[in-house]
Parts: sequence; C-alpha cells; structure tokens
Amino acid sequence: MTDAAEVKVSNRGTGFPVLSLPDAAKIIKDAGKYGKAHTATALAGYAGHTSATSGPWKQKASALREWGLISSGSGDSVSLTDRAMKIAHPESPEKERAALLEAFRGSSLFMKFYNDFAVNSELTLAGIASKAVNVHGVSVSSKDKFTKSFVDSAVAVGLAERVGADRAKTLPMPGLGDQVDPDLDEDAEDEEPVDEVPVKRKRKTGTPAVDQTWDLEHGSISFSIVTDKPLAAATYTKLASVVTAIEALAGELGPDEGEKPRDGTSN
Repeated sequence: MTDAAEVKVSNRGTGFPVLSLPDAAKIIKDAGKYGKAHTATALAGYAGHTSATSGPWKQKASALREWGLISSGSGDSVSLTDRAMKIAHPESPEKERAALLEAFRGSSLFMKFYNDFAVNSELTLAGIASKAVNVHGVSVSSKDKFTKSFVDSAVAVGLAERVGADRAKTLPMPGLGDQVDPDLDEDAEDEEPVDEVPVKRKRKTGTPAVDQTWDLEHGSISFSIVTDKPLAAATYTKLASVVTAIEALAGELGPDEGEKPRDGTSN
C-alpha cells in the first residue's frame, strides 16, 4: 500500500471501489450512530484506522465516495450523504437494500461488468478476475481485490449469489416493482374511461421471466413475460419503468388496500 491518494484502486489499471458494499455499509452504520457530520480522522477511526492520511484509509474513503456515501466539506469535515443515512438509519430492511442497490448502480464499472453477463450465468471467480483484466483493464495486481469487491457487493444487493467456494451466479435485477419508489403525479387530469376491447393472443410456451399481479378493489392487473431465452440484466433495468407505470395505473384504478404486487415467478 502507498500513501498516495487514490480516487479508486487503479495501480495503472481501471479504477474500482476497493471497499465492498457490505464493508462500506458497516463503516457507515458505525459512523451514522453519531450523526451525519464527522472529521476525517473520526471517520477513519470507524474503519479501524488511527490516521486519516494513511494509504489504506484513503483508498477506503475514495471507495465510500464512489459508492456515493460520503462527501467532503470544508476543512477536515466529512458528511454522510442522504443515501448513507438511509443505510445507517433505514426505515425497513427493504429500504436499506434499495439504497445499497442504488449505490451499486452508481458504480459505472460494476454495472457494466454485471450487464456483460446474461441473467443466471454461473461464473468462476477466476473467470471474473480474467475478464476484469482482459476486457475492463483492471491491473493484474488488483484483480483479486476487484473480484472480491464485485462479488460481495453484487451478492449484498441481490444481483448475484455464491455457488460453492469459487463460483458465483448472476441474478435478475431484484424487486422490480418493490425497489421502485416513484413519486406519483397527484395533479394528473382524470382521463375519460374507454371501452374494453378484448384481444386474443396466442400464448407462447416458456419460462415466466416476469410474472406479477396487482390486486385492485374490483379486479387486478397482470404483467408477465414468458420466454425460453434468459433476459439480459439491462432488460430488467428497463422493466423497472414499466412496473412504475403499472403501479401508477393501479393507484388510479383503486388498489386493494394493503395489497402488494404478487410475484408469480419461480425465482
């Protein structure tokens, strides 16, 4: 380790957050017990360091910044961001996970790396390290750190799961509707009711990639995608906007009080 300040671990290669999201969250939770504003030395102390000028702490601080969890103030002051406070003092486990997922999405390299693979792909840790070096330009000396940070972070937000000691499996973007927290437009004009037009479609065979139902006061809305081909991770990201629109529609039609979307997928 050197004492040179690094925005990310680079060592002449592509930078990435050396501190995984679970480790970052632990520091934020410890610091968050004492408020939002801290000195750099105090924040370093929550990470187990006695100095705010050491190389190891500077790398961790840089990772916290890239995760969008801290921001520098005047002088020696450091503040936890709103995202960090949602992790330190979450309203619910679901809200905390949503904040962590937001942090993961904020890392352009990690999201790009995740989107390189089809959903439900089983990967070896050695394969992840090799791809990081050969495709994304991570330095050879940092490939193991990259692999650990990426896998631990992806598992923490539900984008991957460990399969044995040396493998990981990619998972669909979690929650879709559950992770979306849209601000509905309460001032939208009422639309004229339209007559129902029955549409007959041939249902194709395959595995339900998405299958959710929103219960209404006098009915329900169903949304499903049946395919024999795995959806790409980027597709799941786009589907979040579709789910947001359906949730808004369900709100206008009168949701069944207390009901949440029912997920009929097997995943």
